[in-house]
Amino acid sequence: KQWYHAEYGEPKETAKSARNLGIYFDETLSMESHVSHVVRRCSMYLHNMWRITGKLDKDSKVRLVNVFIHSILDFGNSLLYGIKASQIQRLQKIQNAAVRFVRGTGERRGITELRKELHFLPVDMRICFKICVLMFNVINNKAPEYLEEMVTKRSAKPQGLRANNDRTLLDNKTHSVKYKISERRLSIAGPQLWNQLPRHMREITSEDLFKVRLKTHLFQKAYGES
Repeated sequence: KQWYHAEYGEPKETAKSARNLGIYFDETLSMESHVSHVVRRCSMYLHNMWRITGKLDKDSKVRLVNVFIHSILDFGNSLLYGIKASQIQRLQKIQNAAVRFVRGTGERRGITELRKELHFLPVDMRICFKICVLMFNVINNKAPEYLEEMVTKRSAKPQGLRANNDRTLLDNKTHSVKYKISERRLSIAGPQLWNQLPRHMREITSEDLFKVRLKTHLFQKAYGES
């Protein structure tokens, strides 16, 4: 595809992706360009970390993974909700490689068991975690105005079911979705994920406590614990 300079009329090639606030967007919003960028950065860090693995204990390795791998995986990850499973799997392979770095090449157990032992949420659950925290801030009036404008708190109704009077719920707008990609919007995905949380979690007002309970909830969901 080409576009033309407004003044000189010279043909210019359109970029396949553009960077905004550290996130790479492509023309179809598939986020493939961003995922590729994340994979490259994390792979570089992992390569360098393996070079000093013999000088580090387990706790030091975990700290390195959190600083250099998880921080990159988590940056802007709420935008990755609903992307293709193959792209999520690319990111998951990076986290799996980080788990192998912590545990060493001699460990023969499955990667899921090792990840669980380290208390690492898998990539898809880390995305859900970020979105739920954003919705917590909206519910508790701690979010920026532009976020609060995206979602609507459910107002109490004079009559009806008890659930209709639950002020911890957000209005679900899935009925207004016309295109599959619209399901990824924060205004759609946020209320949907938030309303799926148990009510006792939605009623928490302390952000620190909410994050602890949320991680436990998603951890149990990811690894099949009751």
